[in-house]
Amino acid sequence: MAHICTEFYSTLYSGRQSDGASKGSSQQALLAVTYNLSFEIKKEQSVPITLKELTAALMAMPLEKSPGPQRIELEFYTLFWDLLGLEYLDMIHQIIHVGHLSLEITKSTIALLHC
Repeated sequence: MAHICTEFYSTLYSGRQSDGASKGSSQQALLAVTYNLSFEIKKEQSVPITLKELTAALMAMPLEKSPGPQRIELEFYTLFWDLLGLEYLDMIHQIIHVGHLSLEITKSTIALLHC
């Protein structure tokens, strides 16, 4: 398992394409996992995140760090959290429900990265 994780993260941003073997290896590694969460823990963890939990997570982060791909520092989020909090929470719920960022957010991210 350690080898699979090391290979995955060492090639993640390297520009090299995977030979496909690691995909098969990772599937084999996942099949080897024998621990399952109890029904109670699954139920507890499957409820949507709340604004209170999201705010607590944000406030627990170290300053001068960037929590997102846009490289916007934490101070920006904390300063404008009253305006951004609900929008950010809606975005997280959408990602969890749909499985990916919306096209609008993806375009905005690309625009921000290329400014």
